[in-house]
Amino acid sequence: MKKFWIPFLLLISSCSSLDKKVDIANCLQSPAAQTQASQELLQMKDQDQKVRTQAWDKMNVSTLVKEDQQRRARTQQMADAHCLSTAQDYAYAALIFQHGESSHDYHQALQWGLKSLELSPSSQNTLFMKSLLTAIADRYLVSIGQQQIFGTQYSRPDGSDEWCKQPVQKGVPEKFREEWLGQSLQSYETMLKKTFPITQEEILVCKVGAGKLALKPTPRGTLPPLW
Repeated sequence: MKKFWIPFLLLISSCSSLDKKVDIANCLQSPAAQTQASQELLQMKDQDQKVRTQAWDKMNVSTLVKEDQQRRARTQQMADAHCLSTAQDYAYAALIFQHGESSHDYHQALQWGLKSLELSPSSQNTLFMKSLLTAIADRYLVSIGQQQIFGTQYSRPDGSDEWCKQPVQKGVPEKFREEWLGQSLQSYETMLKKTFPITQEEILVCKVGAGKLALKPTPRGTLPPLW
């Protein structure tokens, strides 16, 4: 059953207008090419976020999926050519890949997000990446059939107006969740209700087979270093 997932939106303003693609073969040898690669990543991040500011009912989903695929393919080309260099590069690559279509995409986004944290543990980057990583980690876990740990993932089956909260691993300390998500699970759900009109009513915990997936437990050690 196909499902539509509530996306993680973190809009970052910028004024990139670069249209020319960098010659990725030169990234290791040319500082100028590396700088241009970083600018192109910024542009792709801007495009990824801009389209997601539209109302859901006005989005052309097929076009969005195609453009997402193109951005991921280009980002992967740049990564293969060693064009990801700075914490910002890795952060933007993670943001692009977290809108992927497979567990491989989500796992790659997770690795790049963690790399960004490693390269720049500054308070601003830490806040951004930790928030992003919670959504990526949950999305990855659900995609491989395991319960989420932060509680960020909701889905809506085809033909349904109800958003269903997917199973959350029991016993996850709220302090741990707040450290990464930046807020309690209750506060996160309140934020969703304000952000997405479709969840103005009570967030549903649907039955298995009616939007809710049958997911396996996610014990500690499943997803190091997060959990």
